[in-house]
Amino acid sequence: MFERVLALENTQKLYSLSYEALFKQFQTTEQGLSGEEASSRLKKYGPNKISDKKRISPLEIYLNQFKSILIIILIVAAFLTFFVYLLGERNNADLIEGSLILIIVLMITILGFVQEFRAEKAIDALKKLLAFKAKVVRGGIEKEIETAGLVPGDVVILEEGNKVPADIRLFDTASLQTSEASLTGESTPISKKSDSLTGDLQIADQKNMVFSGTTIASGRGHGIVVVTGDNTEIGKIATFVSETKDEQTPIQKRLNKLGTIMGWGTIVISAFIFLFIFFFSAEHADLTLLQKVLQSFIAAVALAVAAIPEGLPAVVTISLAFGTQRMLKKNALVRKLTSMETLGSVDIICADKTGTLTGGEMMVREIYLPTGKTGTEGKNYTVSGQGYDTNGEFRINNTKADSSSLNLILKAGLN
Repeated sequence: MFERVLALENTQKLYSLSYEALFKQFQTTEQGLSGEEASSRLKKYGPNKISDKKRISPLEIYLNQFKSILIIILIVAAFLTFFVYLLGERNNADLIEGSLILIIVLMITILGFVQEFRAEKAIDALKKLLAFKAKVVRGGIEKEIETAGLVPGDVVILEEGNKVPADIRLFDTASLQTSEASLTGESTPISKKSDSLTGDLQIADQKNMVFSGTTIASGRGHGIVVVTGDNTEIGKIATFVSETKDEQTPIQKRLNKLGTIMGWGTIVISAFIFLFIFFFSAEHADLTLLQKVLQSFIAAVALAVAAIPEGLPAVVTISLAFGTQRMLKKNALVRKLTSMETLGSVDIICADKTGTLTGGEMMVREIYLPTGKTGTEGKNYTVSGQGYDTNGEFRINNTKADSSSLNLILKAGLN
């Protein structure tokens, strides 16, 4: 019977189950599961954690820096320059130029690697913030365990300040409220109850359910773990994000297009120069066929190398790196250098739940107070302060204003 638990979400609405049906379905009681049963279910259904997706290794991060067509062209140009040096007159200028090109490539790839590697480490550090424990009832005894050990059917005790460790169906509540901003974007606490519900309800309307990753804002409650790990609502989001394919940013598309045009253009022009010098150069009249081919090839390669803007990739990479550092100072972590150009192209972000995006705090910045009967006349008050901090003041035209005249409108906004 318990084999149906993981498929329950697709066959029944968890929030519609009655008190008796809930315990019967999950084969548990208010005394919780026994230790043996919990261990058995843990082996069968796995730990309660979001699966670690394929991690990108440092070597892979570095090799990804060579996927740019411009970088490939620079590497080819460097080796062609060394080729000219070896077959030509051993001009030290060719050796220096080839070495400089390789140094530029090395600098670009290391800079890109360092930025992306630091971003990966920062993301790993953020994941550690999700580690927490859960208070459960096992065999009638309350105990605290690692959340990874939770299984469907476990009875969990929820208290103010706790993070919800799994998707849980409530069966007992006392003034329980949860903050679901991380899941639904709703910044205000949601009141919860244990009664069964009917209808086709969205997550935000399932008042007898609490979900993994959300927080208990106030009150107390008991519930049964119904979904764990990747099957939780937050786990589904993580899976969706991890399976999203990377797309090229606008700057990558433009640089690749530029690199393709430059590459083919250089090849065509160099081929033309090679043929022209081979057939029409007066200086080659006394040379053998092999010598004519070699001299024509060296001249064509020299032209190709000269046509490649070695500094362009370096300028682009350094500019993007400076941009990521400026973003980092403003607490915005950019994972890939090329994403900076996309962010820089954004003028306006239109989004609901702006308070959630900025930290779960809605802040009033300006108040318009009508003074005439028609409302066409009034005063604009600017409001300073940050979040829930009480430090701040009201100003009109950069001059501190008396807030007593705002009492009525503030009370109206509060209600």
